[in-house]
Amino acid sequence: MKDKNIQELIDLYRSGKLDIVKKKVVQLIEKYPNSFILYNLFGAVLTDQKNLNEAVINYRKSIQINSDYAEGYNNLGSVLYKLEKFEESIDSYQRAIQIKPNFAEAYNNLGVTFKELERFEESIDSYRQAIKINPNYAEAYSNLGNLLKDISKVDEAIANYQKAIKINTNFAEAYSNLGSLLKEIGRVDDAHNCDLKLLTLKHDNIGYKINSVLSISPIVRSVEDINFYREKFEKGLESLKKYKYVTEKPGLVIAANFFHLAYHGKDNLKILKKTSDLFRQIIPSINYVSKNINNSKKQKKIKVGFVSEFLTSHTVGRIFEGLIKNLDRKKFEIVIFHTLQTKKSLVKKDIDKSVDKVVNLNNKIQEQQQQVEKENLDILFYTDIGMSASTYFLAFSRLAPVQIVSWGHTETTGINTIDYFLSSTLFEPDKIKKKYSERLICLDQIPTYYEPRQNIGPMKNRSELKLPVNAKLYGCPQSLFKLHPDFDAILAGILQQDPKGYIILVAGVEGQGKEKFWSETLKKRWSKNFSVLNERVLFLERLSLLEFLSLCNCVDVLLDPLHFGGGYSFLLTTMVGTPSITMPGSHLRNNMTAGAYKQMKISTPPIVKSSEEYVQLAIKLAYDSETNLNLREETKISANKYLYKNIKTLKAFEQFLEEAHLAAQLGNKLEDGYTIKIS
Repeated sequence: MKDKNIQELIDLYRSGKLDIVKKKVVQLIEKYPNSFILYNLFGAVLTDQKNLNEAVINYRKSIQINSDYAEGYNNLGSVLYKLEKFEESIDSYQRAIQIKPNFAEAYNNLGVTFKELERFEESIDSYRQAIKINPNYAEAYSNLGNLLKDISKVDEAIANYQKAIKINTNFAEAYSNLGSLLKEIGRVDDAHNCDLKLLTLKHDNIGYKINSVLSISPIVRSVEDINFYREKFEKGLESLKKYKYVTEKPGLVIAANFFHLAYHGKDNLKILKKTSDLFRQIIPSINYVSKNINNSKKQKKIKVGFVSEFLTSHTVGRIFEGLIKNLDRKKFEIVIFHTLQTKKSLVKKDIDKSVDKVVNLNNKIQEQQQQVEKENLDILFYTDIGMSASTYFLAFSRLAPVQIVSWGHTETTGINTIDYFLSSTLFEPDKIKKKYSERLICLDQIPTYYEPRQNIGPMKNRSELKLPVNAKLYGCPQSLFKLHPDFDAILAGILQQDPKGYIILVAGVEGQGKEKFWSETLKKRWSKNFSVLNERVLFLERLSLLEFLSLCNCVDVLLDPLHFGGGYSFLLTTMVGTPSITMPGSHLRNNMTAGAYKQMKISTPPIVKSSEEYVQLAIKLAYDSETNLNLREETKISANKYLYKNIKTLKAFEQFLEEAHLAAQLGNKLEDGYTIKIS
């Protein structure tokens, strides 16, 4: 067969005329049955037509005819990767490299596959080998940047994105990845430059427009900064109303960093309803109603689906694993829905083992909707909505008669297809004031069946944690984006009144992660008004569970941030009992620690009503060792008695699911503000 004929077919293929190429290739294979090139081209066409298994057959025929055809092995590896046959994919890429040692593309593809398997060092080595072979390989630089970002090597990730862009100044994906990372670390002005370039390159891309105008910095410089970002966000919502956005993967394209609105210390009901209304208007693919909603169901059990990206070793997984694992299986059939971004962990493994079925949601919104619809659920329970773009956009669909969200992310969704927000009377001081787009349902207990961790190991002391030994230590081991500017005055007040005091915060892995940049922004913020914080705030690297509990045990007092306090982190600290001072407010996110103290029936809980009282109580508990020790012991005893493995919570949760299901069968809903009590 002449090279000219092959080139004509390749040109047709590149122009997208797949059916014509397919027809011609089939005809030519009959005439030239030993042409490995034809089988390879046929495999490429079948791959583009999503006929992956047939593509594998043809790629295998290609390399069977020519066992030294490196490109054939590389192409076979790519299809095997798409079929999630990762080990076979690796074998194919490695065979391609063995035949052709300077095959940069195969090394790049090998890096992608190793990353999928979380074999990160091998992935890095593969990308770097691809770059060594081809120093102008922009895609390999960008892929390496993605991996380095995932393992918290932010500086290196930025450098690799910038190299990719320098090589290919029109590389839209690299600009998008770089801009996204810059927003995550708070360099919003730099990210804006990436957005401008993106919109120049892809001026019709609505996804890029959305991410550009709806960006919010995780760390702010002042309260004025908060107001600026919120006003910019609302103007952005208005500017986007004129568009229609047709996308298969809104959860991958659109960044959900508007979840940082929750940390602004403001009521977000209106702004989140506006956000929801906008997306429902401009993204048609998210508006889906299951055909099964009104179907009569034969099963006797109530079928409940739990969906989250974070049912793994994450705050959300820890809060909800006990409820999921201990629901009465005589009454409930349980399905877990993970996203493809859910990380592997022992927590995930334990949850998955305990349920009837596990479904891994695909990335395309239509396929996700069909996957959930297929399960014919009675109740769809979102443990959290807002932290993951994928589950956020899925929540716009009506996929079960009852759809619920709870306190995995302590914020209303604004989405009108979510029926109920499950909270607690201990978290909701004023149920009359409307703070949720959903109907508020409260248990009279905290909505978690918390099982404390076992066999953690011996606690480390101050010296082992590299902390000052002869000082008063005030710990606040929370995510740095929880530190609202209003909290700065309290931290400074403690240090100004206690010359022996230090504030202990946590700031990332070896100064490489996002926290490094957040801490730098905090230091700049403090330098203007509270210079004492830059003198006596100590940042620790990210902690293991043992180190976290050891830190909480070592400090004299724990400080619950204003406006968004500790949830799961407070549950953890009850194991060592260190007093955690908290100032509750009007929203759930303010009241988690105070609610837990109330449930534990602590006689004199460290709950305050003002900033001045907060400072004074922190110093009192740091210096009054007898009161501190008594409170520690009472907390540990009461947590075991009233907080851990709380059967009342489990029974109330089951009752809520049963009542919500029954109301739906009758065509009704439970009343807004309804409370479920178990005597």
